[in-house]
Amino acid sequence: IVNIPPQKSDVATHDPNNIAVKQIMLRSLQSVLADQPIREPFQVVLPHGTLAESYAAMLPRLSTDARWAGDRGAVYLPMLAITQLRIRGLDAEVDMVRPQNLTEKTQRAQLVTASLKFEPIGGWYVTRLRLWDVRREPDAHRLSGSIRLRTRR
Repeated sequence: IVNIPPQKSDVATHDPNNIAVKQIMLRSLQSVLADQPIREPFQVVLPHGTLAESYAAMLPRLSTDARWAGDRGAVYLPMLAITQLRIRGLDAEVDMVRPQNLTEKTQRAQLVTASLKFEPIGGWYVTRLRLWDVRREPDAHRLSGSIRLRTRR
């Protein structure tokens, strides 16, 4: 069992540099980029605690345009981030944030959940990408407001 970030009172591990965790993160990011390529330099943000060596091993396998926060100027680039990761046996889920529309130079983001399975021959693979539409109600900034989540796939 893995929870990243740690959950209150859990007994799971939380190491983003674990080999299985790195494989899951890589497969998830590759799947998101295959679904919607980013054809310009972009910043990759991995979970807190991910070592520079893990970034260095992963980014070239994603894209020649992938950068990380340690790269000069990367903070101003479109961002592809992993926000949560859960592993339960041979199943995993990864929550990510990606740019919603790169043709409109806005800061809009889209939430994506990748579901993965493990097979002894072949390793981790993505079985599904769930794209979330986040609609902000007019008064969402108030306590009485709400945010609705809908799935598109």
